[in-house]
Amino acid sequence: FKDKNKIFVVKKVYRDGDYLLKVISTDEGGFQQVYYLNLSGRDGKWVLKLDEGSDPYRTPALKWSLRRIPEELTAQGSP
Repeated sequence: FKDKNKIFVVKKVYRDGDYLLKVISTDEGGFQQVYYLNLSGRDGKWVLKLDEGSDPYRTPALKWSLRRIPEELTAQGSP
């Protein structure tokens, strides 16, 4: 996904009940980081949170990935 000065890519998806997403993001200036997101379906909605083992910087690309991934999944169908 790309939007102006920020990009993120979901590189891998692991499943053990809920989903664990490996994400790589790049912000303006070329700052790149890798982090993991937990995705679960609850009450007909997607819930996406930073994995407790990840401690990334809260950059615009990270915040955007937390909004954009559930939007894309909701557009494709409910959990």
